[in-house]
Amino acid sequence: MKKENKKEKEDNQIIYKIVIPALICIIILLVILIAILLSKRFDNHLYDDNNYYDNTNNINNDNNTNTDDNYITKDEALDIALKNIDASKSKTYDIDIEFDYKYNLYVYEVDFKYNQYEYEYYINATTGEIIHSFKEWD
Repeated sequence: MKKENKKEKEDNQIIYKIVIPALICIIILLVILIAILLSKRFDNHLYDDNNYYDNTNNINNDNNTNTDDNYITKDEALDIALKNIDASKSKTYDIDIEFDYKYNLYVYEVDFKYNQYEYEYYINATTGEIIHSFKEWD
């Protein structure tokens, strides 16, 4: 009897030391996988080479032009960002403007340098509202 009890205790120790931590690791990995899958679910467009397709299957070129009259233009997005800091277009440099899908809406990501600072703006492509802005020393 005592030998059997000792064997059962050893078996239980193996369960507590190996099996339970392994199960906890598996649960953690499953939670991470679910979080990744859910985050991808809300990304409503797919990329294919130089084009992307929005959730209505309309194709837009990756050269940052859009053909939808409901969106502001790249120049208008830049003007909105520059107006926000009272900057002139002639004194800005390293300007980069991309049409993208972030924050569950279409935005222009406007990056530029002005007066020894680097600026980053996300501007709602439909309304022209500034969604995000960031400024750092260049």
